[in-house]
Amino acid sequence: MRETSERFELALNGSSDGLWDWNLFTNEVYYSLRFKALLGYAEDEYGNDFASYDARLHQDDRALVSTALERHLIGAGDLDMEYRMRHRSGEWRWYRTRGVAVPDAAGVRARMAGTLSDITERKARELEIAEARAHLVDATEALDSGIVMFDADRRLVFCNSRYVEFYGLDATLARPGVAYRELLADFYARHPHTRPVVALYYYTAEL
Repeated sequence: MRETSERFELALNGSSDGLWDWNLFTNEVYYSLRFKALLGYAEDEYGNDFASYDARLHQDDRALVSTALERHLIGAGDLDMEYRMRHRSGEWRWYRTRGVAVPDAAGVRARMAGTLSDITERKARELEIAEARAHLVDATEALDSGIVMFDADRRLVFCNSRYVEFYGLDATLARPGVAYRELLADFYARHPHTRPVVALYYYTAEL
């Protein structure tokens, strides 16, 4: 198993990902040097068994990891999960694991192998964006005016509750990604007498 994993690791040379190869019968796991380095460990500082991995999982993510592994082993889904692990420094960092169960000659899933990548910086950016969006929502909800934003493809990005209330939008339409034309069609259906006026405005806006 180690020789096969090392050959695969050579193929990944230059990648930022670490490699793991798990024997499901013995619970022995081959962890590449890069895998161990991502967690802050030298080669001889990290055990070659599943327990070494399991012991570093964040308590709140254990169920997620366990469920993902079990589902993949019974063929109910791909193995692609994001979770937290404790780095050697004591910091909780975010990682992404992708893998696949490998059947033996008899068709029994005897091994599972895959990669580990550190996605802490990406998660931090996502959190910053989420917080900024939350501040934007709070600010626009405090206004007495209807606020709406569309992207370059005329798809809804955001609207506040005052806008939804003013136009009487259904919740299924007041969501990101809905095309402006869908909103317009809905408005026409509920207010057919406004079609000439709105159509003229829409045509002018297109010029």
